[in-house]
Amino acid sequence: MSATIPLTAEKNDSIKLAVDLETADFSKIDLLKLQFGQFLIAFGRGKATPGIGSANAATAAICCALLKTVCTLTLNHRRVDQERKDRVRRFYTGILCPNEPNVRDTIQRDTVVFNGYIQHLKAYNAASEDNVRRYHAHNMLLELRPATDLPLKLAGWCLDIAEGGVELFDNLLETARGDSLGSLKGLAKTAEDSTYLVYLNLDESDNIKAKNKIELDEAWWTQKFQHAEAIDKRRKALQSRLNEKSDSLKQAISMNHGLV
Repeated sequence: MSATIPLTAEKNDSIKLAVDLETADFSKIDLLKLQFGQFLIAFGRGKATPGIGSANAATAAICCALLKTVCTLTLNHRRVDQERKDRVRRFYTGILCPNEPNVRDTIQRDTVVFNGYIQHLKAYNAASEDNVRRYHAHNMLLELRPATDLPLKLAGWCLDIAEGGVELFDNLLETARGDSLGSLKGLAKTAEDSTYLVYLNLDESDNIKAKNKIELDEAWWTQKFQHAEAIDKRRKALQSRLNEKSDSLKQAISMNHGLV
């Protein structure tokens, strides 16, 4: 069954673009212009792209949007004192707003970047001549470089936001603590999943090298591995702090009911 849904062009409502979501090339169609239902169909159509990199970025973008709402509610609340508002405003203008566009843009960017690798992989699998297969294997290695850099960047942006947010947590509006902590934990999870993608790409680079007897840039490989390790160390420290927030609430309500 074909899932063809008309999309309205951003600048001209009279222009309709009919997109078959089951066959569309989403490296050329902006995922952010899809309606949410279309967005979900795009991920569930059984194709290599959009994939987990774009999905990670989408999760992080939703978390950023929720943090924007929490900050706005805090800044507009009449019972929040000025000192707290100043702290929230510094986080909002100095950390959240500068990083959020990078996170959002990664939704589409990951699909574009990973599509280059996928095209060479398809050509590699279809080829029978050794020299053609080596050509595409070499280009697969080249395409894995930006496909590795992007999740590293995404993880870094997510940690920058979440680390700033956890410092600010007690200053945010109490009635929005669910959105606050849930968003910060979502950003930490995105950083964890993005780091895992980096390790997968490095492992695939090793496999391509061994199978096709192609030289691998060992300096690049080591640099990315060490970068991923550093990101993961930051993520674990952040996760520990976030867990303390939820554990303290659990302990408080347990004590109120005499359960501890």
